[in-house]
Amino acid sequence: MDVLPVESLRARWLGFGSSLLDLVLPRQCLGCHQVGTLLCATCTAGIALDGGNRCPGCLLLSAEGSPCVPCASRTSVHRLLVACDYRQPLVQTAVHQLKYRALVELARPLGLLLTRYLEHLRNSGSDVGPFGAVIPVPLHRRRELARGYNQAQLLAEAL
Repeated sequence: MDVLPVESLRARWLGFGSSLLDLVLPRQCLGCHQVGTLLCATCTAGIALDGGNRCPGCLLLSAEGSPCVPCASRTSVHRLLVACDYRQPLVQTAVHQLKYRALVELARPLGLLLTRYLEHLRNSGSDVGPFGAVIPVPLHRRRELARGYNQAQLLAEAL
Protein backbone atom coordinates (compact mmCIF):
# COMPACT_ATOMS: atom_id res chain seq x y z
CA MET A 1 0.00 0.00 0.00
CA ASP A 2 1.34 3.42 -0.96
CA VAL A 3 1.69 6.04 1.74
CA LEU A 4 0.18 9.34 0.65
CA PRO A 5 2.29 12.44 1.19
CA VAL A 6 1.07 14.80 3.89
CA GLU A 7 0.05 17.46 1.36
CA SER A 8 -2.04 14.94 -0.55
CA LEU A 9 -3.84 13.90 2.62
CA ARG A 10 -4.30 17.52 3.59
CA ALA A 11 -5.73 18.33 0.16
CA ARG A 12 -8.17 15.41 0.43
CA TRP A 13 -9.38 16.57 3.85
CA LEU A 14 -9.70 20.17 2.66
CA GLY A 15 -11.62 18.96 -0.39
CA PHE A 16 -13.96 16.93 1.81
CA GLY A 17 -14.42 19.89 4.16
CA SER A 18 -15.04 22.23 1.26
CA SER A 19 -17.63 19.87 -0.24
CA LEU A 20 -19.37 19.55 3.12
CA LEU A 21 -19.33 23.32 3.56
CA ASP A 22 -20.79 23.73 0.05
CA LEU A 23 -23.72 21.52 1.09
CA VAL A 24 -24.40 23.59 4.21
CA LEU A 25 -23.49 27.02 2.82
CA PRO A 26 -23.45 26.78 -0.98
CA ARG A 27 -21.34 29.20 -2.99
CA GLN A 28 -23.29 32.06 -4.49
CA CYS A 29 -22.45 34.49 -7.25
CA LEU A 30 -21.25 37.80 -5.82
CA GLY A 31 -23.47 39.61 -8.31
CA CYS A 32 -26.78 37.78 -8.66
CA HIS A 33 -26.52 35.17 -5.88
CA GLN A 34 -26.89 32.25 -8.30
CA VAL A 35 -25.99 29.10 -6.37
CA GLY A 36 -22.95 27.08 -7.39
CA THR A 37 -20.45 29.71 -8.48
CA LEU A 38 -18.74 32.77 -7.05
CA LEU A 39 -18.98 34.79 -10.27
CA CYS A 40 -21.42 33.52 -12.89
CA ALA A 41 -20.92 33.94 -16.63
CA THR A 42 -23.83 36.39 -16.90
CA CYS A 43 -22.44 38.72 -14.23
CA THR A 44 -18.92 38.45 -15.64
CA ALA A 45 -20.21 39.34 -19.11
CA GLY A 46 -22.02 42.34 -17.60
CA ILE A 47 -18.78 43.91 -16.33
CA ALA A 48 -18.01 46.91 -18.53
CA LEU A 49 -14.54 46.75 -20.05
CA ASP A 50 -12.09 49.56 -20.70
CA GLY A 51 -11.98 51.67 -17.59
CA GLY A 52 -9.85 54.13 -19.53
CA ASN A 53 -6.12 53.95 -20.00
CA ARG A 54 -4.23 55.94 -17.42
CA CYS A 55 -0.93 57.71 -16.96
CA PRO A 56 1.23 55.37 -14.84
CA GLY A 57 2.41 58.34 -12.76
CA CYS A 58 -0.67 60.36 -11.81
CA LEU A 59 -3.42 57.92 -12.95
CA LEU A 60 -5.21 60.58 -14.99
CA LEU A 61 -6.77 59.45 -18.28
CA SER A 62 -4.12 59.19 -20.95
CA ALA A 63 -4.05 58.23 -24.62
CA GLU A 64 -2.99 54.58 -24.91
CA GLY A 65 -1.93 54.54 -21.24
CA SER A 66 1.25 56.51 -21.87
CA PRO A 67 2.78 58.81 -19.24
CA CYS A 68 1.64 62.43 -19.46
CA VAL A 69 4.31 65.10 -20.01
CA PRO A 70 4.81 65.98 -16.29
CA CYS A 71 5.09 62.29 -15.31
CA ALA A 72 7.22 61.07 -18.23
CA SER A 73 10.50 61.82 -16.44
CA ARG A 74 9.30 60.45 -13.07
CA THR A 75 8.20 56.93 -14.04
CA SER A 76 9.85 53.98 -15.71
CA VAL A 77 6.48 52.44 -16.62
CA HIS A 78 5.70 53.01 -20.29
CA ARG A 79 2.04 51.95 -20.38
CA LEU A 80 -0.78 51.40 -17.93
CA LEU A 81 -3.82 49.64 -19.37
CA VAL A 82 -6.96 49.48 -17.25
CA ALA A 83 -9.26 46.56 -18.03
CA CYS A 84 -12.25 47.94 -16.17
CA ASP A 85 -13.17 50.54 -13.60
CA TYR A 86 -12.44 49.25 -10.11
CA ARG A 87 -15.31 51.39 -8.83
CA GLN A 88 -17.78 48.94 -10.40
CA PRO A 89 -19.18 47.29 -7.25
CA LEU A 90 -18.93 43.73 -8.59
CA VAL A 91 -15.31 44.21 -9.69
CA GLN A 92 -14.36 45.78 -6.38
CA THR A 93 -16.03 42.99 -4.40
CA ALA A 94 -14.51 40.20 -6.50
CA VAL A 95 -10.97 41.62 -6.32
CA HIS A 96 -11.32 42.20 -2.58
CA GLN A 97 -12.61 38.67 -2.01
CA LEU A 98 -9.73 37.19 -4.05
CA LYS A 99 -7.08 39.31 -2.41
CA TYR A 100 -8.17 39.43 1.23
CA ARG A 101 -10.66 36.58 1.77
CA ALA A 102 -8.71 33.84 -0.03
CA LEU A 103 -11.47 33.06 -2.52
CA VAL A 104 -8.87 31.89 -5.03
CA GLU A 105 -11.59 30.42 -7.27
CA LEU A 106 -12.27 34.00 -8.37
CA ALA A 107 -8.90 34.09 -10.19
CA ARG A 108 -10.35 32.13 -13.13
CA PRO A 109 -13.35 34.37 -13.94
CA LEU A 110 -11.26 37.50 -13.30
CA GLY A 111 -8.51 36.08 -15.54
CA LEU A 112 -11.12 35.45 -18.24
CA LEU A 113 -12.20 39.07 -17.86
CA LEU A 114 -8.59 40.14 -18.48
CA THR A 115 -8.48 37.85 -21.52
CA ARG A 116 -11.65 39.49 -22.82
CA TYR A 117 -10.03 42.91 -22.34
CA LEU A 118 -6.87 41.91 -24.23
CA GLU A 119 -9.03 40.57 -27.07
CA HIS A 120 -10.96 43.87 -27.02
CA LEU A 121 -7.68 45.77 -27.41
CA ARG A 122 -6.56 43.55 -30.28
CA ASN A 123 -9.91 43.80 -32.09
CA SER A 124 -10.29 47.55 -31.59
CA GLY A 125 -7.05 48.30 -33.41
CA SER A 126 -5.62 49.92 -30.31
CA ASP A 127 -1.94 50.72 -30.73
CA VAL A 128 -0.68 49.00 -27.59
CA GLY A 129 1.88 46.80 -29.31
CA PRO A 130 2.31 43.06 -29.00
CA PHE A 131 2.07 41.30 -25.67
CA GLY A 132 4.96 38.88 -25.32
CA ALA A 133 4.23 37.95 -21.74
CA VAL A 134 2.04 38.68 -18.76
CA ILE A 135 4.19 38.91 -15.65
CA PRO A 136 2.61 38.94 -12.19
CA VAL A 137 3.83 41.59 -9.79
CA PRO A 138 6.02 39.93 -7.17
CA LEU A 139 4.48 39.76 -3.71
CA HIS A 140 6.74 40.18 -0.68
CA ARG A 141 7.79 36.76 0.57
CA ARG A 142 6.30 37.29 4.03
CA ARG A 143 2.99 38.45 2.57
CA GLU A 144 2.81 35.45 0.23
CA LEU A 145 3.64 33.05 3.07
CA ALA A 146 0.99 34.63 5.29
CA ARG A 147 -1.64 34.69 2.54
CA GLY A 148 -0.66 31.35 1.03
CA TYR A 149 -0.80 32.56 -2.57
CA ASN A 150 0.03 35.47 -4.89
CA GLN A 151 -3.21 36.78 -6.39
CA ALA A 152 -1.39 38.40 -9.31
CA GLN A 153 0.20 35.07 -10.19
CA LEU A 154 -3.20 33.33 -10.04
CA LEU A 155 -4.65 35.93 -12.43
CA ALA A 156 -1.69 35.57 -14.80
CA GLU A 157 -2.08 31.78 -14.77
CA ALA A 158 -5.79 32.14 -15.56
CA LEU A 159 -4.92 34.06 -18.71
